[in-house]
Amino acid sequence: MKRNKVSFDFDGTIEFESVKEYAKYLVEIGIDVHIVTARHHCFYLDVLEVADYIKIPHFNVIFTNGREKSDYFKRNKDFIFHLDDDLTTTRLINERTKVKGVTNWANPMWKEECEELIFK
Repeated sequence: MKRNKVSFDFDGTIEFESVKEYAKYLVEIGIDVHIVTARHHCFYLDVLEVADYIKIPHFNVIFTNGREKSDYFKRNKDFIFHLDDDLTTTRLINERTKVKGVTNWANPMWKEECEELIFK
C-alpha cells in the first residue's frame, strides 16, 4: 500500500499562503495532510483555524510541546515528508527517521521536492 500521509510545520511554514494553498490542494486530491508543530498544546487557536481552512481534521494536528519532531516521526513512520522552515528539524528528521524532511526556508524548490516525493 502506497503511503499518502504528509506533514507540515505551522510557524514559518503552513501559515504562509503559498504553503497553505498547497496543503489545501493535497487534501483535495486525497492526500492525508497533518500539521506537526513544536508548539505547546495551549497555544492552538490559530493552528486550528488554519487546519479548518485547509480541511485538516483536528486529530491530524499534533503538538509536540517543545519536543523534537524527529521523536514523533520515529514512532509514526508512515509519512512521506514533513515540510519545515527549521534546518535543524529537517536535518534531524532525515538523520533519525525514514520520513523525508524538506525545508521551505530559502528553498524555492520546496514544492517540487514535495511533489517528487508524493508522485514518484
